Amino acid sequence: MIYVLGIILVAMVLLAFVVPIILNRTGVVSHSESAHAMLTDQLGEVERDVSRGLISPEDGRSATVEIQRRIIATHRKESPTSASSSSGVWAMVLAAAFVPIAATFLYLSIGSPMIPSIIFADFSGERDVLTKQDALTQRLFLQLSSEENGGETEGWLLLANAYMGMGKYNKAADAYGRILDRDEVTFEEFGQFAEASILHENGIVTPMAERALNRSLQMEPGNIAGIYYKSFALAQSDQLGAAYSLLVSRLARADGITTWMESFIAQANFYGEKLGKAPISLSNFAPVLKGPTAEDVADASDLSVEDRNAFIYSMVEQLAARLEDEPDDLDGWLQLARAYTVLGDQDQVVLTYRQAEPLIEVLPDSDQRKILVRAVSEAVIADPDNQSSLPSVIAQLGSRSTNTVRYGSAGNVRVEFINDPTADHFEIKITIADGWHVNAHLPLDDYLVPTSLTQDGSAIIDTIYPSGTIKSLSFDEAPLALYEGAFSLRSKKFEGAMVPPRKIMLTFQACSDEVCLPPEDMIFVLW
Repeated sequence: MIYVLGIILVAMVLLAFVVPIILNRTGVVSHSESAHAMLTDQLGEVERDVSRGLISPEDGRSATVEIQRRIIATHRKESPTSASSSSGVWAMVLAAAFVPIAATFLYLSIGSPMIPSIIFADFSGERDVLTKQDALTQRLFLQLSSEENGGETEGWLLLANAYMGMGKYNKAADAYGRILDRDEVTFEEFGQFAEASILHENGIVTPMAERALNRSLQMEPGNIAGIYYKSFALAQSDQLGAAYSLLVSRLARADGITTWMESFIAQANFYGEKLGKAPISLSNFAPVLKGPTAEDVADASDLSVEDRNAFIYSMVEQLAARLEDEPDDLDGWLQLARAYTVLGDQDQVVLTYRQAEPLIEVLPDSDQRKILVRAVSEAVIADPDNQSSLPSVIAQLGSRSTNTVRYGSAGNVRVEFINDPTADHFEIKITIADGWHVNAHLPLDDYLVPTSLTQDGSAIIDTIYPSGTIKSLSFDEAPLALYEGAFSLRSKKFEGAMVPPRKIMLTFQACSDEVCLPPEDMIFVLW
């Protein structure tokens, strides 16, 4: 219906402007006609001036002769204007028709004709709600500000959350800031204050916001908001590598797939693109299904040979049954192949590696799992009738150290993970740049982040840590236990056929005399 009314209105406008122009083609006044009329009026004016004695008769005659000469000259210069007049009329007609048609086409192309308009009454209702919210938050603000104890913490949090929901980030930051010096405040309030400040500054991390982030991470090193916005601060100071590592290390510690990981991955890929890194996805951080626990392995070691083999077979059957339901678990297939290798069942070893072959195609060529599966496949292809050589092939491949070198804390910490398959332990060598340090495993203050090793989320009890160096720094005279320069951590492996790949996590926090970087976690896989 609205389109019909629009067409009618356009037609009425065209009729109102075009029809009079078409019907009044002879009504165009030429330049000579207008000049003649003006000069005639001047003649009459001269006669009136002479009669009133304003000018002398001689001057009047001279003026009359001059005006008459101009009238004659004007008639001589007159030329037809009908052609130009006619073309001007049609130009106006075409413009009057083209403009509404072009406007309609443009609206249909880039406009939103199918979206219903907002009823003014509904919009007015929303404005009334916003007005009431403003009044309520203002009343709560005045009440909290007037209280002698500075206002209840819960009240300020309620007010701050209301401001966040209303998009008034500056006021939200002010409300959070009023309680940050209170004992009951947690890392969440420091993170929320920083978030509100950053949103108010359109993504810019101010020094005050960064101090709040550092405090939040000091209280809870793994908190999501603190790590996410701390990456902003690092990127803002041109530390893209540190920002990327901070996000990826937190993703690696995630316990399953959760909603916040998508934001982390998007931000990490934003940094990674500038660093020339390959994009990451949720599949890179899918949880690894675990096999038997360390307690299971320890229990099996106390059994007789027959009972131990029976135990292993039962575990193998459970793992094989699980893999039938979850055939995409590459680590599970490799774990099963290792068990069959120990049991001497070469046929099952070959079949299990065959199951793993399609799963390695997406892995980089440097991945040890891809190297292992390819080596076994090549051995089978080379001598399909003699599978007795498989254990020696796997052992030769396993004798290659799976060393991994990584850098953290903006390049100030070098970490080398050394896994010699022939040894009963693994080692982590750490080298720290001059002027930097990390806290020792047993720091002198509880709030400091210790350097530690964990395996699948649990502390490794038999890890050998070096003794820390006791010293004071320029900004604080209190003694600290630190690691500087180069040092190593060493820990024993779990042995047994059914031991699955283990996640080894190194946690540390690097500091200089002037600044402490966020705590960092590095994940390694122990085969």
